[in-house]
Amino acid sequence: MELVIDQLSKRFGNDWILKSFDAHITSGSRVAVTGLNGTGKSTLLRLISGYLSMTKGTITYTHKGNKIKRDDVYQYLSFAAPYITFHKDLTATEVYDLLKAHTTFRSNSAEEFLSIVELDTQKKKYLRDYSDGMRQRLALAIAIDCKSDLLLLDEPTSYLDETYKKWFFSLLSQYQDNRTIIIASNADEDFQFCNHMINSNNFT
Repeated sequence: MELVIDQLSKRFGNDWILKSFDAHITSGSRVAVTGLNGTGKSTLLRLISGYLSMTKGTITYTHKGNKIKRDDVYQYLSFAAPYITFHKDLTATEVYDLLKAHTTFRSNSAEEFLSIVELDTQKKKYLRDYSDGMRQRLALAIAIDCKSDLLLLDEPTSYLDETYKKWFFSLLSQYQDNRTIIIASNADEDFQFCNHMINSNNFT
């Protein structure tokens, strides 16, 4: 997925979070979005995903030479962030089965997926009884296991201990393929696979 971002601007009230921001993200790039807290890293990812509307500017999406309408881009991306959660009255198996009705995964079954996310012993437990780290692992695994051309990850290692940070980096390494990956974070270790950088301190 190729993205051309032209004069992208987002205002909340009287405050500009992004103003006239330009970027060209080529297909297959792995992009680090760095910067101080409150400078618009998460806002950029949510604008790219279509979750937020822009105040001004455009984002042009191209997939295998074909332009993708902004309203349709959700079909080509997966997104994991601490603020994106699943219903806590579901089990991980139920989450997977519900999403599989609309999403193509690399894993062939809920059992295989739960083994990947290392939650196979917790398959009957409701998400409300999960720790923050377990919920984070589930969200990351869903996004990475999805056969998406654009992968957006916001603060991916928040809530993960050192063991599961290694698990995340290993999983991302295995499933990079030729996807366009954009990672927003304050932790430099999250960018070990990235080959381009955007600094959110320059958004305004």
